Amino acid sequence: LTFFCQSIMAASCFNPPDRQGAWPSLYVKMLCGHRWVITAVLIRLLQLICHQASLLSDVHIVGLAAFVIHLNECRALIPTLETAVCSCSLSEYWNHLLKCRT
Repeated sequence: LTFFCQSIMAASCFNPPDRQGAWPSLYVKMLCGHRWVITAVLIRLLQLICHQASLLSDVHIVGLAAFVIHLNECRALIPTLETAVCSCSLSEYWNHLLKCRT
């Protein structure tokens, strides 16, 4: 996630967010193709939002927002999130994130 956030910010120096090309979407799609990787990334995202949000820099917030947007575009590739604690859809995961910070 740190690399993705830093890359989004670096690419934004040259092009606005809507003109950075396909690399962010391709990166997220690649992660979605590896169930254990995307599960670990989503668990980390949950930890960051729920427990460390006040410590995140602007770079992280912008990068995580872009990551979430691209991930939501790929939601058909993630039918169910499986963790040791629960099993849920991506929509249920988003609802949990929203409850965590509201």
